[in-house]
Amino acid sequence: IGERLAERLAEHAGERLAERTGERVLEKVGERVTEGIGERLLERTTERVLERTLERSGERVLEGGAERVGTRLVATTLRISEGTTLLQYIGKLVEVLHVLVPALGMLLVAHMVHQDFHRLHHEWSQHRARFTTGLFLVGLLCDAFDVCVHGVVVASKTLVHVDHHWLHWLEHYGLVAAGVGMASMVVGEGISAYNLKKSRHKD
Repeated sequence: IGERLAERLAEHAGERLAERTGERVLEKVGERVTEGIGERLLERTTERVLERTLERSGERVLEGGAERVGTRLVATTLRISEGTTLLQYIGKLVEVLHVLVPALGMLLVAHMVHQDFHRLHHEWSQHRARFTTGLFLVGLLCDAFDVCVHGVVVASKTLVHVDHHWLHWLEHYGLVAAGVGMASMVVGEGISAYNLKKSRHKD
């Protein structure tokens, strides 16, 4: 019993940890990647615009003709305009990714809430075990709170302004809720498996 219980606990803990880790890694990697892409593209674009501007300015000085100077100025202005447009597109892309990453995280946690509900319903309908059902309920509520936190984060990036400190507070307690929820589900699974084995041996 002890060996199988340990296997069941390890299996469920691994699944929950993988889901949580995948979600957090997705968010963090997404943030880092979008920030890195945005910064590198902005740097490269700015460098190219400045290089082209300096090159054209040097050509103007060397050529020295008033007519040629005017022509180079117009060409340089057009190139700067093109660079500015590219910067705007890059900025929009980074903004979209900053919204998309937490939105995907919210969908992942919402799927976990759906699984938590089915597990809770199964435990109560099959075994009428109050303690383990209560643990699964705690897990469901914690994951549901985490979904709400993700929703607020997405809304703060799209619809409404949310105070930075309050948002940071929510994200912190969202992580706490995620940890408590995972622990509740793992412990509940362990106790449920133990009770099931115990009842089978009695029979």
